[in-house]
Amino acid sequence: MKETQFQRLLAELAQVRQVAEQSNQGVRDLRHHVDASIAEVRREAGETRDQLRLEIRESYGELRRHFGVVAEDLRGQIQLLAEGVSGLRELVEAGRRETAAEMADLRALIRVSYTDLDRRVSRLEAAAGAPQ
Repeated sequence: MKETQFQRLLAELAQVRQVAEQSNQGVRDLRHHVDASIAEVRREAGETRDQLRLEIRESYGELRRHFGVVAEDLRGQIQLLAEGVSGLRELVEAGRRETAAEMADLRALIRVSYTDLDRRVSRLEAAAGAPQ
């Protein structure tokens, strides 16, 4: 092998080493960039997770307060309904007592009328059966 060929091979080898070093540096840069990107994604994911947890806690509190308001409103409506039912029960009971009193009065009137009618029929029967 001639000196010039050897020099040319050494020069090519130097170029190959330089390209390899540049490639290695590119890979290192790329790896650094990927690592930084992964770290950024993890940071953003953590922030998103924390933000979602906070929103869930806030929503839970709001939901609880809303449920408390709804429950209180329902209690009030149930109380009104119970009072209405109690009032209706009293009206029905008063109506029953009034009807019972009227029925007792009616029975007394019927009893008097039947007694009077029975007396009149008895007189008529006695008068009809008596010899003249």
